Amino acid sequence: MARPSFGACHPLVRYTVSMDTLYDGSRTPILEALEKFQATENASLHVPGHKAGRGFASEFAKYAMPLARIDATELPGLDDLHHPQGVIKEAEQLAAMAWGSDTAFFLVNGSTVGNLAAVMAVVNAGDTVIIGRDAHQSVWHALELARARVVAVLPRHIGPLIGAIHAQDIEAAIHAYPEATAVVITSPTYHGIVPDLTSIVHLAHASGMKVIVDEAHGAHLAFHPDLPLSAVSAKADLVVQSTHKMTAAFTQTALLHVCGDKVDVENVRHYLRVFQTSSPSYLMLASIDAARAQLMVEGPVLIGKMLDILSEARKQLNDSYPGLVNAGFEGLMSDPFKWTLWALKWGVTGEQLANAFMQSGVFVELYDEEHVLLVWTYANSTRDMEKVIRVIHQVFHGRSRLAHAGHVSSWSNEIPRYSAVLPFDTSKKNKHLASLEDLPGKRAASAITLYPPGIPLLLPGEAYTANMIQYIKKCVAFGLRVDGLANAEEGRAWFLGE
Repeated sequence: MARPSFGACHPLVRYTVSMDTLYDGSRTPILEALEKFQATENASLHVPGHKAGRGFASEFAKYAMPLARIDATELPGLDDLHHPQGVIKEAEQLAAMAWGSDTAFFLVNGSTVGNLAAVMAVVNAGDTVIIGRDAHQSVWHALELARARVVAVLPRHIGPLIGAIHAQDIEAAIHAYPEATAVVITSPTYHGIVPDLTSIVHLAHASGMKVIVDEAHGAHLAFHPDLPLSAVSAKADLVVQSTHKMTAAFTQTALLHVCGDKVDVENVRHYLRVFQTSSPSYLMLASIDAARAQLMVEGPVLIGKMLDILSEARKQLNDSYPGLVNAGFEGLMSDPFKWTLWALKWGVTGEQLANAFMQSGVFVELYDEEHVLLVWTYANSTRDMEKVIRVIHQVFHGRSRLAHAGHVSSWSNEIPRYSAVLPFDTSKKNKHLASLEDLPGKRAASAITLYPPGIPLLLPGEAYTANMIQYIKKCVAFGLRVDGLANAEEGRAWFLGE
């Protein structure tokens, strides 16, 4: 017998929400429903199989038991993520109100599923899409599934780093490819740079194009006036945010916002059903709900306190070690919660600085030969900052800044300002395997992606160059994860035959 759906049609439950209740941002409807469920259930004769944690292995139970009772499923009173009529619907309405969108969807498969659904909802086979070349691999996978024709626009550089997409370059691509139906932008970038979204959205909308923004690293931006403009405020049509990256929600949680009336919301909902699990974790759903309530009630104060700590510490460090923190970001909109430490300017490699941090119990987001990336959030503390400053003084004290530090060559120097790439060739018949040394001039059969940050070094159909091969080999030797190689240790990869 099928379980009855939750909501007005359920014979035992009616769910109504007053307007006063809906606008109470301190409420956490999903968590409240789970707490009520926890207090009433005596015997679990439904999934999940751990039965409120009683079946957990003892080693796991000591960590997981406090949460086990709210690891529930779609039971009466708990709603259904794919057909929300009750507490999930209310929670999503509160999220839309918090971020300023028209519709918000809770995601439990990360920003990846949001990017897949956003692209598939608005891009048809053969459509031309203008996209920043710094897009995450999940966006490229979505375009591959959509069989789109892509126009990749390269961001400007800050030294060897990828900076933000410039509105002028998007404008040039729109003029060159007026048939494009959508523009896809990453904001903030992995290093926290925020493009001029208002101008980009205006340019795209003026040409009848929709705008998708992968704002995975920007879920916090809407909650303090001293932070860069959020993509929702810039009136992008679809905005994807990872609630676990920069706010206090569980890993793998995210939001997909729909803004305005240019996108068919039911089309978005359809593709979320296609790509997202049919057994969503209520732990994740509740953590999104709780993080949203926290941001609405305490966000400005929590963020403001950390901004003060970051501002003072950054000034002190740059006074002692000029150019160490976020050098080259001047005049750009950037997220102050992201710190790029330019270690090589002071004669230390990024790896050496990262190792010094790790020896002190400080683990960083990313490092390479030249720099280290630190990701702060409002959950960090003055104590965390003191640890970071202590390590920096230990490493750099007594050193002089190098007059000509130079920059390590970047893979993105190999990619043209913008280039048309025809629909990705996903045919398996045309794939051949070769050593990296034999690949210059041949076209990649699959994406070659450095992770983190998850931005493809090469897209399917793009040509290997000698410099690119050297960069890939350097990354492998450096111990970095390079996805898409047939065998990283043996230095082999797939290419497309003619």
